[in-house]
Amino acid sequence: MILHDTDASRRDVLAMIEPKTACTRCGVTFLQRTAEQTGGLCMPCYKYVPEPDPDDKSDEALRQWIKSGRTITAIKLYREVHSCGIGEAKNAVEALIEEILAEG
Repeated sequence: MILHDTDASRRDVLAMIEPKTACTRCGVTFLQRTAEQTGGLCMPCYKYVPEPDPDDKSDEALRQWIKSGRTITAIKLYREVHSCGIGEAKNAVEALIEEILAEG
């Protein structure tokens, strides 16, 4: 396929063939690489998810960090609260992510 100045830009062509996914919050379809950066949320949802209080160490705060797409912060919080290693914290947070996704 030869692209000319009048054809779609390279970015548009890549967007057409690149894998897409649905937002876990609103269901809109967007690029997979964006989902990997935002924790499964489209950019409008990602921008407007309120950030939890960083001093709150409750399980609900942990769930809020996950829902806001900040998995790394959730893992750090889990490690701090439960005094465990990174592997255990990662597995626990991944299990919690699956639980949240199952809830809908």
